[in-house]
Amino acid sequence: KNLHHNVHGQFTNGDILNNPIEYMLQDLINKLGDNSNRVEYWYRETWSDMRCHQDVNEYINKTNKKILLPNFGHIMYISDSTYEGATMLFDKNNKNVSLIYPKRGRLVKFNGDVFHYVPSPFSFTLDSDNKIDTNKRRIVLLFNTWNEFINDPAIPS
Repeated sequence: KNLHHNVHGQFTNGDILNNPIEYMLQDLINKLGDNSNRVEYWYRETWSDMRCHQDVNEYINKTNKKILLPNFGHIMYISDSTYEGATMLFDKNNKNVSLIYPKRGRLVKFNGDVFHYVPSPFSFTLDSDNKIDTNKRRIVLLFNTWNEFINDPAIPS
């Protein structure tokens, strides 16, 4: 059984929703009072080296060399606190850092222009008997909200 899944998707307000993640995100975004037109999301059970970055519309960036940023970025932690995978958020001047540790149910919302980064996690943690605990994974649902979003026509929606 493959325990490591990564899912990417997007939807527009008013679209027919395709899966439980989209229904949950639509409900959550309504409760947050976010009137953005588009939602892009990633469900991850594995750590990816994204380096310190801002989220951008990748297709616009590649084709027009234009930077289009989301309105807001969000991190929803699905797994409980682990010793890996804390998120670093940088302030506007990139001088101050907020460090947010994973905790199941924690939702972090930040402005779409914020630089963020998840340092490389430890490859394992130890349980109470000092044995390797392979069950502690960083599981997150990440989502951005956008007013303007252009899909890459080469990637199925």
